[in-house]
Amino acid sequence: MGATASKKYRRYRRLLTRAWTATAPQTIRPGDIIKIKLQDTDGDWANHWALCDHIDQFGHVYCYHVVTDDRDLDKNVTRRALVRYETLERIIYSKGHHSSAEPARYRVANQRRLARKVLWTVGRQVPEWQDLAADLEPLPGQYVDYHWKTRNEEHYCTHWRYAIGWSTDIYTDHQIVDKTIDQMAILTRRTTAKEVAG
Repeated sequence: MGATASKKYRRYRRLLTRAWTATAPQTIRPGDIIKIKLQDTDGDWANHWALCDHIDQFGHVYCYHVVTDDRDLDKNVTRRALVRYETLERIIYSKGHHSSAEPARYRVANQRRLARKVLWTVGRQVPEWQDLAADLEPLPGQYVDYHWKTRNEEHYCTHWRYAIGWSTDIYTDHQIVDKTIDQMAILTRRTTAKEVAG
């Protein structure tokens, strides 16, 4: 009986964390990746990603995220983006979408299953959040390279959380794993060539 109740509770928790919410806060924990759906003035929906660092005693969720200059319309150019450290509420409202008809929605979008697959291909395990959190403290205020396809907001959030970055908005899980294997093969060949030359 206890095992059945436990399964039902886990299924309920999984559904709760996958559901989108507009107002009621979800159970967000430090190290969680948060996917935010924002509506622009044209009515189109876009995804923005943030990584939860900690939650203060008042319930404010502090996150790392990447901000680009939306006025730069050429998507195919690699540009600079600013790393910011803000509350989830401020992220939602500072994006300028709070005046749209539909409120922004967000959900916890951790990718642990995909992270296990990707990290397994390079012989690593999913790191604990406590081991990574201190490395992110100097990031706010720094600029990083940004490209809508290869180095977007989700790429940085997954990189900060799992030490390898990817984007499920752009690639399928299978493509992400294959891409990681290809990148590791290139790095191995470069390392081997340097050892032979040196």
